[in-house]
Amino acid sequence: MEESHFFSGISAGPGEPEVPDVWLLGSRYESANMAAQLGLPFAYAHFFGINVEEGPAIVANYKQNYRPSEHFPEPKINVGVHVVCAETEEEAMRLSASRNLSRLFNITGRANGIPSPEDAAKYVFQAGEEAFVNQYQAVCVDGEPQQVKQGLEGIAEMYQTLDLSIVTITHALSDRVHSYKLLADACGLTPPE
Repeated sequence: MEESHFFSGISAGPGEPEVPDVWLLGSRYESANMAAQLGLPFAYAHFFGINVEEGPAIVANYKQNYRPSEHFPEPKINVGVHVVCAETEEEAMRLSASRNLSRLFNITGRANGIPSPEDAAKYVFQAGEEAFVNQYQAVCVDGEPQQVKQGLEGIAEMYQTLDLSIVTITHALSDRVHSYKLLADACGLTPPE
């Protein structure tokens, strides 16, 4: 096509492909060390509820042992956190009971989706189950918007990162969307247009 043609500056192809960054997700020293050795960003899975008391040390170990790579000359940290944000703390706890019971069912081989808050409230715990749920709940950040914001700020400070992944698990999609909206509003974030 001639340069003077009306369509000469238009390309009909998809353009240059963009490759997403590869992150290594984990919650133990082994995964952090692997990410450091490979020069990859590390996503610490705080939401797994495993080794949370060692989490900051695991992340610090990753940073200390990081080997720069072509694509990542500096270490990059992300922390994944379970969050349920609602109008009140009581409502957040009611909604998060579904997630907590689903987690219990998953680790005990009884996975069957996410129970409703009503079913979660009626569940009769077997020996040791309630203690597990309480321990798991303790690593989650659930509450009203300002509580959640403060909790996330504390986690960001604890891990020395501003990069958090928020994972909200609720029975109803509308509750999940509302949780994200409340948190975004509390943090002064506006959706893209």
